Amino acid sequence: MNKKLFIFYIVTLLSINFTFAQNDVYQNVGGNLDGSTSTTISNTSTGGLADTARYAALMVSAAIITLVIFKLIEGAVLKGTYDNIYDQQKGNKILKNATISFFIFIFVNLLFTYINPDYGSWIFNTSTGVTPNTTLSGGSCVVDQAYNNKSVEDQIKQDEESGKYKPWVYMDSTGHPTIGWGFNLAQSGASGFMQKAGIDNNTINSLLSASCKNVSTKDSARSPDSKCSTTITQAQADAMFNTLLAAQKDNIYRWVGGQDKYNALPINIQKALLNVMYNVGAGSMSEFVKMKAAVNAKDWKGVASELQNSDYCKTVGQRCSRLTGLILGECPTVMPSNSSSVAGQGNRCLKPVSQSNLVAVGDRAGGKCVPAGPIYLRADVAQKFKQMQQAAASANVKITPTTGYRNDNVQVCLWNQNGQDTSRVAKPCSVGGNGSNHVDGTAIDISMGCTTGDLPSKCNQKIYGWLKANASTYGFYNKLEKDPVHWSLSGD
Repeated sequence: MNKKLFIFYIVTLLSINFTFAQNDVYQNVGGNLDGSTSTTISNTSTGGLADTARYAALMVSAAIITLVIFKLIEGAVLKGTYDNIYDQQKGNKILKNATISFFIFIFVNLLFTYINPDYGSWIFNTSTGVTPNTTLSGGSCVVDQAYNNKSVEDQIKQDEESGKYKPWVYMDSTGHPTIGWGFNLAQSGASGFMQKAGIDNNTINSLLSASCKNVSTKDSARSPDSKCSTTITQAQADAMFNTLLAAQKDNIYRWVGGQDKYNALPINIQKALLNVMYNVGAGSMSEFVKMKAAVNAKDWKGVASELQNSDYCKTVGQRCSRLTGLILGECPTVMPSNSSSVAGQGNRCLKPVSQSNLVAVGDRAGGKCVPAGPIYLRADVAQKFKQMQQAAASANVKITPTTGYRNDNVQVCLWNQNGQDTSRVAKPCSVGGNGSNHVDGTAIDISMGCTTGDLPSKCNQKIYGWLKANASTYGFYNKLEKDPVHWSLSGD
């Protein structure tokens, strides 16, 4: 076999695989109290070098095996040699040899993937996880109602250790020694943190010893590593968890802008944000600039979108899928690529709702522009609204709609009646505007003792407060400062 060809073949395969190795999926990203993280969110930095090196080593093996198999069959199948390829003799053999080599390489990759799914091939996406019920632009989404109903503590424990603490030290998928509920022993200040959690000095010193920090046991192992026999009780693991969670709560308060602002958020949003903060720490959380803007705008679709389209989502797999379902309470068919596209739905004039796809959700008295009659919403939106009505009624909150779908003629009448003021009425399609989300049947106005142009303080706070806390669960949002009665899928 030509040595130059062998070197060329190895370098080519490794170059291709190293490029794709940058997208390798990691399930754990440990957060540190000092704001740093146990690994970088992107695998292109130091946090991913260890796994990338292992991946590259695997690809070397795959390339060598491919060459061996090819050499064994080339005489019988191709009647040629690798020298024919390198010297570019008989062009038809070049294509044949390359094709056979490629298929052998795929087979070898599949074999390695079967043996160890953690090193899934770049050819086939073998990352494990819950099968999503829809495909989004930046990731997946799973609505797990049992998960959503859990306390944030139990949610994080499920995400960190599948709901069962690990009493011994193991090496997580990012190459960091971990114990308990995902506590990273390599993080800065680990000793002081464990002391604060009440862990005795002998246990601390043992856990931070070189032998425990260099275990080979993976998180799937069922017994301690022979290098490190030190274990902790569940009470100790819980103490470490609770202390870390308290510290990360302070971090998420600062990130949001204060504890009062955090407490005013819907409970599902609180849970999701604290979960991410616990996982990545304050340093990496500060990088979610657009997501923070979406939180400030109470744009929950934007929050989910920024999470889905982040590198973090790629690293944690199932966790991100569950958090997306927690934030939205549903899995939309398409997730916008970023929050800036969530604020507006684009030109609604290009997507008129079919009259046959409208469902009545109430009746209106009528007025100068809007005739009396049924209040309609697009069928899927109507279903969500009725669910929201029922949930509110169980909390002794009455949600009464005043207007829903309206055609362009009604929109023009309202546009003129309100002095063609875009802060009060969306510019109609027929006069060159993008139309209203009332025109596409995705918005509804609700009676709460106030009207367009009023500040929320003038509204019935029982109704308004319930909607701000719960409407997002059913897909309705409001980001308008002076239109508190207006609720829609986009919030504008």
